[in-house]
Amino acid sequence: MKQKVQNFFGSNVQFLAVTISLIAVAGIVFRQPVIAMWFGFAVAGFSAVSNDSIQTLGTFLSSNRKVNWFNLWLFIAGIMVAQFITGG
Repeated sequence: MKQKVQNFFGSNVQFLAVTISLIAVAGIVFRQPVIAMWFGFAVAGFSAVSNDSIQTLGTFLSSNRKVNWFNLWLFIAGIMVAQFITGG
């Protein structure tokens, strides 16, 4: 049992550290509504964008298995550069 607990925390230390840090920051800023609002918006936005990006890239890459991986990543990088340039 002790080994299972160590394995769980050992593989998730980085996740737990980030989660605890975000909870600590939220606890610090909750009395300042404007800062708390922007902090919550940033955390929620990052979470949604990260999740959608992973799902979209995974679907795109797995559905185009026959295409050379370099061409796929070049295409993805091109879209990202266009997004950064246009800002929209």
